[in-house]
Amino acid sequence: MSSVPATALTLPALCEPLFQEICRLNRLGRKASSGEFAIAAAEIKAIFAKMAGQAKADARLLQNYEKVELPLIFFVDSMISDSRLPFANEWNNNRLAYERNELAGDEKFFDLLDETLAENKDGAADRLVIFYTCLGLGFTGWYQGQTEHLRKKMREIQPRIREFLDTDETGLICPDSYKHTNTANLPLPMGSVLVPMLITAACLIIMVIAANVVLFKTSSSELNEAIDTIREHQAAASKPAGNEAAAER
Repeated sequence: MSSVPATALTLPALCEPLFQEICRLNRLGRKASSGEFAIAAAEIKAIFAKMAGQAKADARLLQNYEKVELPLIFFVDSMISDSRLPFANEWNNNRLAYERNELAGDEKFFDLLDETLAENKDGAADRLVIFYTCLGLGFTGWYQGQTEHLRKKMREIQPRIREFLDTDETGLICPDSYKHTNTANLPLPMGSVLVPMLITAACLIIMVIAANVVLFKTSSSELNEAIDTIREHQAAASKPAGNEAAAER
């Protein structure tokens, strides 16, 4: 009697390594060298081959994978061709889709998406998850620059894949990291807060006193100069009067 695996491989899990590789290349950006085109192409083809091989273990999974393989190829071609990678132009001229005689992948991607949206068969939701992920990672294809249309497509997909989406906005992104983290509110010691405040206050007081002393000395000096000037004028004015009195005698 054959045993069924406890957790069967799902289509989203099967395609995850491909999405991870595209994200890695996107982060790499201009840091990559133009000579890495052959390496990137070989690695991506190896991922596709591995996905196809793993899918063969489950007839239902294989059937689903074969229906999304072409959209995934269109996704990869578009993401790399429109990226900042040094070999983006070379990839655009040697798209994987060309090997399958597909010359309009950016447009056909959305045709296949619409066909899947119109389908209610078993497995369609899994395939819609793949389309949704492609759009979420930035695939624009035929609708480059038409963000509202792309958002509309994603909204059309959402009701069909609700069970796959994490709609809990209050949930923790990495719950495991909180298992050994003390989340209690730990107040800082009074000394560590009070001492810097006292030092700052003392510095401000010293600065104010110093400023007042300087202003006082400046004002006093100006006042003394004014008084001396007045006295000189008075002394000068009193001398002629004294000379006139002496002449009259």
